[in-house]
Amino acid sequence: MSLAERVRTRREALGITQTELADLVGIRQQSIASIENGETKNPRKIFELSQALKCSMQWLKTGVQESNATPLDGISLWTDDEEEDEDDVYLPFFKEAQLAAGNGRVVELDCEGRKLKFSLRSLKKLGVKPEEAACMSVWGNSMEPVLPDGATVAINTGNREIKDGKIYALDHDGMARVKILYRLPGGVRLRSFNTDEYPDEIYMGDDSNKIRVVGAVFWYGVTIS
Repeated sequence: MSLAERVRTRREALGITQTELADLVGIRQQSIASIENGETKNPRKIFELSQALKCSMQWLKTGVQESNATPLDGISLWTDDEEEDEDDVYLPFFKEAQLAAGNGRVVELDCEGRKLKFSLRSLKKLGVKPEEAACMSVWGNSMEPVLPDGATVAINTGNREIKDGKIYALDHDGMARVKILYRLPGGVRLRSFNTDEYPDEIYMGDDSNKIRVVGAVFWYGVTIS
């Protein structure tokens, strides 16, 4: 994946336009267009660009993954023997659900007892109710490089309304999947970030009724091995 593709992938993942990204970086929209079409291969404001795209500068420049987790204050793994803080909330971590980013695995919300600790203030800022949120693992390479194999996603089950270009957890006829969704007249389009290996999937009519939105992905994180 080239620099142009990485910039476009991250921008689309954040749901912002070239003009909006340009405003964040402090350059013109034409400059973003030149980067995304491959004309500009070494942008002067690479640091500002990485900050606006919420990814590491190293990954943006080289494609080597450090971490592409969306920044959010106060997140850590929590175990039963830790003391609680009044400003902390503990979201259940459904390891066995393992939302598959490829063809999917059967949806099983079987919590192992592990939880992820979030700041209540951060959740409120995002409009997420703690009782409507949960964390799960993602497996497969269809959503790389944004959601690599083994990534963790936090899902807002209180937000199931499809907004074009956003990432959602799905129950697709009994299989758990994570995809970018687009509404279609009488149907839905499922898109992966890894479009080279996974082309768009279009479901219409009765086939689209087999797809149930579990919730919107509002945070994701990766572990660097």
